Amino acid sequence: MLISSSQELNMPQGPETLKHEYTHTIIRLRYTPLLLLFIHEKKMEPASSNQSKGSIFCNKVKTLLMRAWRERWQDNHWGVMLKKMLLDVPGEAKELAEILMQQALVGPNPNNLILSYLKHSVTSQVIPYNTALGLITKYDEFSKPYCILGLINMVENIATNFSFVASMDNGLTTCRCLQSTIHWLLIGILQSQQRVKETRQPQQEYISIIDRASTAIQKIIELPTVQALLYVAMSDDMDKFREFEQAEVNVRGTLSQIHNDALPAQARQKVTAMLNSLSKIQEFAPPSQAVLEVTTLPICPSISVLVAIEAILNPTNDIQPFVEQISVTEKLMKLTRPYLYSELIRACFMGLIDANEKDNELNWAAFTYLKLPQVVVKMNQQAPRNDFSTDIEQGIDLLLNSVPLLDLTDIKLNCDCVQFLLLEFTKHDLITESQSQRLLHRRSTESEKPAKASDVATKPTPSLIIKAEPTVGSILKTLHTNVSALNSSSANTLDADCSKNQEALISVLCHMLSGKSFDLIIAAAAANGTLQNFAVKLVKINEYAKQVQQTQGESSKAAQNRALLFDISFLMLCHITQLYGSEIVTTAPDFFDTFFYQWATQCLPEDSKYKCIDNHTPTEQNKVDQLLGNLLKSHELNYIMTRWQEMCTNMPFVAQEILFAWEHGALSPDYVKIKLKTQRRQDVRFINTECSVKKQITGN
Repeated sequence: MLISSSQELNMPQGPETLKHEYTHTIIRLRYTPLLLLFIHEKKMEPASSNQSKGSIFCNKVKTLLMRAWRERWQDNHWGVMLKKMLLDVPGEAKELAEILMQQALVGPNPNNLILSYLKHSVTSQVIPYNTALGLITKYDEFSKPYCILGLINMVENIATNFSFVASMDNGLTTCRCLQSTIHWLLIGILQSQQRVKETRQPQQEYISIIDRASTAIQKIIELPTVQALLYVAMSDDMDKFREFEQAEVNVRGTLSQIHNDALPAQARQKVTAMLNSLSKIQEFAPPSQAVLEVTTLPICPSISVLVAIEAILNPTNDIQPFVEQISVTEKLMKLTRPYLYSELIRACFMGLIDANEKDNELNWAAFTYLKLPQVVVKMNQQAPRNDFSTDIEQGIDLLLNSVPLLDLTDIKLNCDCVQFLLLEFTKHDLITESQSQRLLHRRSTESEKPAKASDVATKPTPSLIIKAEPTVGSILKTLHTNVSALNSSSANTLDADCSKNQEALISVLCHMLSGKSFDLIIAAAAANGTLQNFAVKLVKINEYAKQVQQTQGESSKAAQNRALLFDISFLMLCHITQLYGSEIVTTAPDFFDTFFYQWATQCLPEDSKYKCIDNHTPTEQNKVDQLLGNLLKSHELNYIMTRWQEMCTNMPFVAQEILFAWEHGALSPDYVKIKLKTQRRQDVRFINTECSVKKQITGN
């Protein structure tokens, strides 16, 4: 507790007393501002124990600050203790900055120790740069010149060491913050000039503000990056810039009105030089040449983004638009061909590493090993070069410098990814065999991945996707032959030859469904541009399988084969549409009058959104009632003379009736479960339809 003045007067005036008074005065000068503020805020706190998180955080910071002040912590010690506290009591960076600013500027003189804590918190990125500068620019007590000087020194330190890469704020916020900071410094100069002008006598503290603020502005705007950001801020908000410009004009006008004896010549020269530098920013114009030398960057983000969009979002697109985008980027950013090839391959390998789903991994592998060689060939056709293979060799040489990236790719895919890519480049005559061998030798000598015995049973994805490409061609030929044979047969007769063709088709389709063969085949077809042709073949099979013989009876075997053809082709088309989008079937003119086109438009979910069945009504309600009766009474469906397209169209309405009956208590849950188990033994297309409708109606 502080000693009152009456107590001091009654004390004896001996040597010990004087020593006691001196010690007490030192303590009072050191601690009184901080203690009084702390005690005042304690009194203002509510007595309730249910404090908000903000007040708890505020109290924790002030307690830590009191301890740091008392023990005279160094900046590093303060930073360590602050981060420990933030782990236990998280809070807003802006609130932390406000507390430190408030405590540092209580009295007429700044608390330099707390200001150093604030500066350390900013440089260690506990408090964002823009947050600290924004708080400083709101300080308007220019009647405290020494506090202003302390803040000017901090502004200069922060703004000249600003990390534009590691900033936690967006770029436009940074532009506005820098403009506000320089505007605040100009206001400080203007206020000090007016003080000097009014008194007409040298006032050292205000002259120091003019000198230090001018120096700070000069150092900040010397950085070319800051000049560009200020130009962006000027273009973003013209009203704010007019205020900024008016402050500059006022400083220039007031400077001319100050008597020479009131302001030293050196300070006057600094202000003049600073104003001249600011005026140049207004005349700043973007250069006609590219300002970004991408060759100095380890990675070109633009190429990485274009490759990712093409590989994941546009796997079925033609390569021509992508080649044109790459060519435009090459010209705008002045990329060399070797560097461009290196970045294309690097982006592919980064995508292979980051692929967290099997479908994405197949898309990346198909793009890397099937589509990328076609892209490179197309680029050479559009802009032929004599040293084409040399450019590719140099580009791969650049890529081989990224040993950790290549090692990680090899470990992820369990193979030598560069080797598979060089084989494809050699196959397309992009590089020679000798160039490929030299690059492989360098890769093997520089690789740092741990030795690991390869799993013979598991083939790597690049090998599978490369082998799938010729398989697509042979499958298309086989499907074309068999589909043509089916179409050449009479629609009303199912003779022995047609039955053989059906069995051959079923064998081919079932073979494609084994393991992950189908996913590999459609990924390869998407990469080489034959996926839509493949879908056309499946639609023709599906259209044939829905035909029913009218003039003579249908054998049981023929009916089962027809059902299998319809079922397999239907599910294959569903899988293709869900993976690669409905555009596969909606953009082909051959699909418009087909059953699958109409069914996919009305029923197939898109983007995880189910289509409402209430938007459609059954064409023949009696067939829905008949199918419902058969489903509730019998356990097996009749394959002979069955129109499978009508079954798929009517099954959602049948499922809807069952669910309505379940909701109203007409059917028990056990009965519904029994019927669902019965349906699981039927063809898969019914289960797919029922589950879709059940999710759409019940939300489960």
